[in-house]
Amino acid sequence: KTATETDLLASGVTLDLMAGSFQVLQADNGTGEFVLLDSDLAGTVSLTLVGGPALAGVTLTGTTVSLAVNNSNGAVPTIDGNTVNLPAGPYYRVSGHAVIGIGSSILPVQANLTGDFVFEATTTEADVAVAHLGFSFGGGSSNLFSVTNGAGAFVMTSAGIYGSTTATVSLAVPGVSLGGTMSVLLNTTNAPVSAGSVTVNGASVSIPALAAGPYLQVNGTEVTLGIAGFVTVTGDFGFVKSGPAAIQAVGSNVGATLAVGTVSVGLSGGTLALVLNGDGTVALEASGAVSLAIPVLTGVTATGATVLYNSSTTAHNNEMITVGSLSAPLNVPAGVSGTPYTAVTVTGLHATIAGFVTVTGDFGFAQSGSTIQAVGSNVGATLAVGTVSVGLSGGTLALVLNGDGTVALEASGAVSLAIPVLTGVTATGATVLYNSSTTAHNNEMITVGSLSAPLNVPAGVSGTPYTAVTVTGLHATIAGFVTVT
Repeated sequence: KTATETDLLASGVTLDLMAGSFQVLQADNGTGEFVLLDSDLAGTVSLTLVGGPALAGVTLTGTTVSLAVNNSNGAVPTIDGNTVNLPAGPYYRVSGHAVIGIGSSILPVQANLTGDFVFEATTTEADVAVAHLGFSFGGGSSNLFSVTNGAGAFVMTSAGIYGSTTATVSLAVPGVSLGGTMSVLLNTTNAPVSAGSVTVNGASVSIPALAAGPYLQVNGTEVTLGIAGFVTVTGDFGFVKSGPAAIQAVGSNVGATLAVGTVSVGLSGGTLALVLNGDGTVALEASGAVSLAIPVLTGVTATGATVLYNSSTTAHNNEMITVGSLSAPLNVPAGVSGTPYTAVTVTGLHATIAGFVTVTGDFGFAQSGSTIQAVGSNVGATLAVGTVSVGLSGGTLALVLNGDGTVALEASGAVSLAIPVLTGVTATGATVLYNSSTTAHNNEMITVGSLSAPLNVPAGVSGTPYTAVTVTGLHATIAGFVTVT
């Protein structure tokens, strides 16, 4: 007892932090000091962490934890001349750097959440402030998907752990980049959690509504996923660890763009399914409404667009990837070692090219150097004036889109004529040629995926595209007058 306070110096301190009858943690071998403040008590103790929550499959490991208690309503700057800087109470806090382990009996694989934690217990739960949270969705021999700098709050009860944090995510996959606003969602209970907040470590922390668990999920909004040399994918994604060597993701509000210069082909408002394997290979399928930025195309409509990518040698057939409440299909052929499978397809396309012809069909797009190439099947091409039209049907098409917006194409197929005075029409075939660039394409074969089509078209003149619709082997009768071949 000094002239101003009564101090208690303590050693061999043991601590059982309880939330009612629920054990939160245990520590022993503590040393510290307290001060009596009339009927109140304040003090600090440093202890060795020896046990975690009484939850099957959950561990809490670390070295030391610190107890800070102040049940007075005033700050306590010193005890026995030593600086403690205890804020005004009342509170009873245990803090330290530790690892929360969630075992494979709860999650698909063991998860170890490392961070700085502050525990405050009530009669029913322990509220946990979280800072510097980090963990890895590992795979194979490397940590492909790492979470760092997480901050937020968890709640521990006898039913399990739930809560959320912000996070920074890094992806260690060559040629693949990931950015966006990320958060960690955790719920090891089998019940949903209503949105709310907890006050811990002197601050109120919001926790969003959580679906029933158990799961550990990383969510991202306005995410950008870039695959070098292929497409850029955007949207809202959810990631989970699905096994020892695989991470799965599902995306909503997805856009995917294959772009060269001012020209782009892709989709919007879509969904995405993605698998990230332990060896760093990636398989994905995105589908949605078609999104084209091709200056010479007008009146564009389409049934839909799909983006496929697979850098692994394993095909995914008729799979459904589910993360939380979202699901999306994954159907993508295998890649070849060192050569990913890539495809951007547009089905049911209907568009007019520079006021020249109207083209329909199903198209596959791929980047080739500084151009985007396309091959079409079930193609129709029509040159029409009023009720009269000349063109082709059931054909193929080869197309090159240049970064400056110029286009070269060749379409060929069965002749399709709507000319009222012609009867008994037969023909060997029909061809449509168009080139708004000043570069000729001679005896080229354009290949996208499993489809190929020839491209032979003369160069245009600056400002004047080369255009031609030809019909070969025509045989027709004109108004019952003459037969023309």
